[in-house]
Amino acid sequence: MKRINYDELIWFILLVILNFLMFFLIKSDEIQNFINGRMLIFFKFSVIILVLFSICQFPKIFTIPSRRYITNKFFPLIFFVIILLLYFAYPDDRNEVINDSFNNISDITENIDDYDGEKLYFKGFIYVDKEDSGKVYLARERLTCCQYDSRIIKIPLLNMEDINEDTWIIVYGKVIDDDGLKLKVVDYEKCSEPEERFLKED
Repeated sequence: MKRINYDELIWFILLVILNFLMFFLIKSDEIQNFINGRMLIFFKFSVIILVLFSICQFPKIFTIPSRRYITNKFFPLIFFVIILLLYFAYPDDRNEVINDSFNNISDITENIDDYDGEKLYFKGFIYVDKEDSGKVYLARERLTCCQYDSRIIKIPLLNMEDINEDTWIIVYGKVIDDDGLKLKVVDYEKCSEPEERFLKED
């Protein structure tokens, strides 16, 4: 019967937990809440490396325990803690900022001169107007009294890359006064649908 190195077993379990957490973040799109969409490929690559690292760790479970203190084993644990901190802290703060911009859409459109040239965050879903040369908008639904009495608030997007309709994104863009409000996209990233999908009537 093979002896079990419990120190190595603990590190293997931690690596497996970290793998599952990272897979969950990718699968649920929660990772999009705190990293740029263009950086997602590097995050996925790091997951592959971590899986390989976990596979290499498995045979060590059946080795003789070493008295030597291995410092680099703390790196996966540190990374695990950082991911948890980002997951529970960062997304909520930014969602609050982004929601404020769309909730002020009436003030922005009515006083466009005051906002012209400013760079703001908006969170909404992609809306494509197929009857108007496929123009792309960032949209949110606004409730008047109930879910069946809602209307879509749209902001035309300039310099926007091709993206699937109904995809929820965070847009950082420059407000342009060009025959009405337009948003020149500086950067964007995919995100999950907010709990409060509908904007409330002013």
